[in-house]
Amino acid sequence: MKSWSKLPAHLRWSGRPSYADWKEFGGLLNGELRQLVVDLNDLLANWQRHFGYRVANEIGRLVVLASQQSARTQAILRGALDIAILEKVLPKFHGAQQELQDPLQAVFAFAIRGKPPGVASPKDWHMASGHLTPADTTMSLPLLPRTAAKVWRMLHRLGEQNFASFIE
Repeated sequence: MKSWSKLPAHLRWSGRPSYADWKEFGGLLNGELRQLVVDLNDLLANWQRHFGYRVANEIGRLVVLASQQSARTQAILRGALDIAILEKVLPKFHGAQQELQDPLQAVFAFAIRGKPPGVASPKDWHMASGHLTPADTTMSLPLLPRTAAKVWRMLHRLGEQNFASFIE
């Protein structure tokens, strides 16, 4: 097994995610992305499904690394945030319809619109070529498209089987 010290410099391990990542994350896009994470956490607290500082730091780290290794465009940074939320927040959702319907519906609306999440019905959307698209072409695309598509699939499974899990 090769040791970490033999990796190329651009692949070196730089320690665990920390508050420094969260702080640097707050400087990207004038804090807009970090505020989305805070808003999502506040939303999930309504169902005791909020996450802790470790998950927040890990989300921050992923987006910061994306910013360091890309053109730092709004699209790239939002895409990195979308992936981070998909991978760090959604896996915690598994269970019966009674416990998941409301929080998943709220996360779906959040992924579509952001804060305030407002109302977004999965019935107004459909999957086309692996992408979530609005039935009404005048509607804007989701703010967090990967997250919205995953939650859409989970909500559909919840309706059909009365149970949903991140794992498909």
